[in-house]
Amino acid sequence: MSRHRAYSTPASPTPSPALHTSSRIQDPFFPSISQQVQAQPILDRRERSEGQYTERQQPRALTEASLAALTQAAGPSTSTRQGAPAQPSRYPYPYGDVPFSLPGPGDAGFGYDHPVPRPSATPSTTSVSDQEDEEDGEGYIQGQNKEDRVEVRKWMDRKGKGKERAVEMGHGRGMAGSLPEEVLMQIFRHVPTRNLSTVMLVSRNWCLSAFPLLYSRLSITSTPQLASLARILTAPPSSLSLPYATHIRRINLNHIASSLTPDLFTPLAACVRLERIVMVGSVHISAGSLRGVLENVPELIAIDLANTPGVDDSVMKTLGRRCRRLQGLNISGCKSVGDEGVKAVAKGCKMLRRMKVAGCHRLTDDSLIHLVRLCPLILELDLAGVPQLRDTSIYAMWLNSIHLRELKLGKIANLTSGAFPDLPLLYSEQDDEVLNLSNPGWIAYIDHGRDRDRRSTPDPNFLRPLAPIFDLLRVIDLTGCTELEDPALACLVNSAPKLRSLTLAKCAKLTDRGMSSVARLGKQLHHLHLGHVELITDAAVTEIARSCTRLRYVDVACCPLLTDLSVFELSSNLLKIRRIGLVKVVNLTDEGVYALAERNSSLERIHLSYCDNISVRAITFLLNRLMKLSHLSLTGVKAFRNEEVHRFRKAAPAEFTEHQSASFCVFSYHGINALRHYLNAVQSAQTAGSDTTTTRRGSGSSASSLTVP
Repeated sequence: MSRHRAYSTPASPTPSPALHTSSRIQDPFFPSISQQVQAQPILDRRERSEGQYTERQQPRALTEASLAALTQAAGPSTSTRQGAPAQPSRYPYPYGDVPFSLPGPGDAGFGYDHPVPRPSATPSTTSVSDQEDEEDGEGYIQGQNKEDRVEVRKWMDRKGKGKERAVEMGHGRGMAGSLPEEVLMQIFRHVPTRNLSTVMLVSRNWCLSAFPLLYSRLSITSTPQLASLARILTAPPSSLSLPYATHIRRINLNHIASSLTPDLFTPLAACVRLERIVMVGSVHISAGSLRGVLENVPELIAIDLANTPGVDDSVMKTLGRRCRRLQGLNISGCKSVGDEGVKAVAKGCKMLRRMKVAGCHRLTDDSLIHLVRLCPLILELDLAGVPQLRDTSIYAMWLNSIHLRELKLGKIANLTSGAFPDLPLLYSEQDDEVLNLSNPGWIAYIDHGRDRDRRSTPDPNFLRPLAPIFDLLRVIDLTGCTELEDPALACLVNSAPKLRSLTLAKCAKLTDRGMSSVARLGKQLHHLHLGHVELITDAAVTEIARSCTRLRYVDVACCPLLTDLSVFELSSNLLKIRRIGLVKVVNLTDEGVYALAERNSSLERIHLSYCDNISVRAITFLLNRLMKLSHLSLTGVKAFRNEEVHRFRKAAPAEFTEHQSASFCVFSYHGINALRHYLNAVQSAQTAGSDTTTTRRGSGSSASSLTVP
């Protein structure tokens, strides 16, 4: 049976970007599960802005004063009939059963819409997308949220909850009381989370509009919160004011993962419409409790179980059998998962888009081949640290996963050049030549399952790729693949000519010839990591700098053959560079630092640790020229091993030893400003009456011409 060779978009729903920072308000009881990216440190925002990442302008939330004015426009409190004096309510939360008010931080989950659009060329370096929530927002308001509102209305009608019909329709309540539900929903999306519970008390109409926004996405920040939620989920429906269980679609348990127990987790089985679960590092959760919940959530779209020891093949089989809509699965660090579990997911979850199995050391080529052949819509694949993988499975991935956008193969020491086919050549060659060009391991795998009596050779259609190039692949990480050689890079660039981020750190066998292949990426390449590629020379860096002129981040740490010439070429040609790593480039001198400072005003992060030939004068010149600099590392530089300078450094990480803490010398933000002022003051005192300034090179630029007391 021949396989279709045409390169086309599959008929089934195509991938969606993953969850990003939501513009929707948080829940005061359980804040939105989509808010973790927003809660990350500001440093991440600077790093994500280096090229393909763009921050979206978030709508400004209504202030408390605006909310008060809107509430006043609705008329007097609807807790009483028109004209009756206001009476204190017996229940402070008549439409809510969980009296929490403090918002908590969000999560780092990953989200996937259904149905989903065709995959775009925009890269996604993580499982967090910049578009999912924005796309989901309007649909949520006009579609699913409207259906939820109808369901809540029916529930309240059966329960006899809420105010009279006239109040609901807004008669005598002013403009705010008569606003259409679509307008109310749009307004409530921008109300601060801590005020949404108050909004629900105004009227039945407002409650119906605010409830789905408040309870669809929960982020649990403490064990008592989860205990209260568990009591609600296990309570008889007749005792509840609103249908909480059926409206919870996303839940984040990251903040309490270390204390999460089966007794607190199993009540989530009542949330039959749950779509996304994040519970990284839940060390006390057993396989049985996971199976009990997963059996009852058939609409599950994404689940993050990274570093959860209870995940085993039985849990994976439950996912494959019950969660047919699954699109995102992260089981990184789950060492009990084997080939049988991954095969079960591949067989049952054909819509799978993102799969992360980093560190799952029991997996072999067999399960990965099943995955890439049965799940052709894979967008992101993380196989880092899976030691038993060989060339055969990676070769099969290149033939089948044509929608791939991100691939991580770090620390797979067995990978060789045979794992990287030349796709354009394989796609266009005749059948006889395809057999000669194919990986022998892949031929043996195909040959093992065929009927020898019917054909003497494998069907060429199984040896030929589905597409001539991977035009969506943007990110590939090959860190620590020590057996890779230059031919692998030539085939990689031929097969994926639009790479934006390429990591080749610790690929020790690569030479200048391989770097010539990298240079063919040209303006497509934005991030390049070449740390510990010890055989490359100035000629390779020069060729890359002159060809890939849109590079924003370059790391050539621990490349002992590089000199000032490499830094001169990088600074002269890369006008958009923002980060550069030069750690342990032992031949770097002040001339390289001067060249870096004179030509690149956009630099924000510079790593110069263990470059012993750099002087204080050169660093002073650098600081005075680069006013956007936010990070400077000088650990191990002899000229900066003194207590006076160490006053301005960052605190050393807690896990550092005493010796490492003593030598740690990294400056950022305010520390850089303080260091700049201090060095200028020292130089002014030592060069009083001299024409030499700190904003241009002087004749005395040696390490001894300026010293720090």
